[in-house]
Amino acid sequence: MKRLLEEKPEESGETVDAELDCRLQQARQLGWVEDQDIHSLEEAIDRRTAARILHMYRRKVLGISDVPDISPAYNLRDLFDCRVCANHIAQVVLQGVMEPVQVGDMTIFDVYRKLTEEEAEIYIDRAGRYDGRK
Repeated sequence: MKRLLEEKPEESGETVDAELDCRLQQARQLGWVEDQDIHSLEEAIDRRTAARILHMYRRKVLGISDVPDISPAYNLRDLFDCRVCANHIAQVVLQGVMEPVQVGDMTIFDVYRKLTEEEAEIYIDRAGRYDGRK
């Protein structure tokens, strides 16, 4: 998430911490970051949380509108495991930001799996594209 905040290269001192705090508060006010994200900034996040953050970032910061019909995402067997997250998940999948996971003959989003740093970097790069729809 720090990269979405366009954090400058690591420097020591209170200036960087104060600047990051200010950016986090701005992100919260814009509505793409929640308090829980700020309090667990250093912890790995799961895919459903990443979907929410990336979807809201694209909407609130980049101005990218939602795909109006999310029914193509209904093939994700775990889409509604988190009903609050379902639209976020559908949007990032349908817009090509995050991809589903194939498990045997089932397609899932794998909502509870933690992201690796490498995955997070890939998804952040994709989210930064104006319109990554497939």
